[in-house]
Amino acid sequence: MAILNSFRNSVIMSILPALLATQALSETRMTAILSGADEVPAVQTPGKEKVVLALDPATRALSWTLKFGDLAGPATMVHFHGPAMPGKNAPPVLWLVEKGVVPVSPVKGSAILTPEQAKSVTDGEWYVNVHTQKNPSGEIRGLIAPVK
Repeated sequence: MAILNSFRNSVIMSILPALLATQALSETRMTAILSGADEVPAVQTPGKEKVVLALDPATRALSWTLKFGDLAGPATMVHFHGPAMPGKNAPPVLWLVEKGVVPVSPVKGSAILTPEQAKSVTDGEWYVNVHTQKNPSGEIRGLIAPVK
């Protein structure tokens, strides 16, 4: 019995790294660099930063880490917008923090997307937007694109 348990544990430990690597390979990694120049219309601000996302295509689980700084004031809202092509505006599709909660960098979270949302974000039709009181329509923005 002890030999069988030892063998079973050896097998599990030998295939575990491969299973974890397969999971990491199946994720779609995306990113966006945020700036005022990408707002529509453009905003003059030293604000900048980025968001990093991972989408599991099997479960449509999206996770993100958004960092931002050098804004004209505290962020008031942060969300994903879409679908939109570059240079176009779209309504919010996913709030990164609950409405009324002041976002503080870094913002980390996750959500389960609908099939349509998962396709739209991986097709590059979503952008992330950070709003401030001085720039209520958005101070910095970045188009989400797959990591190459």
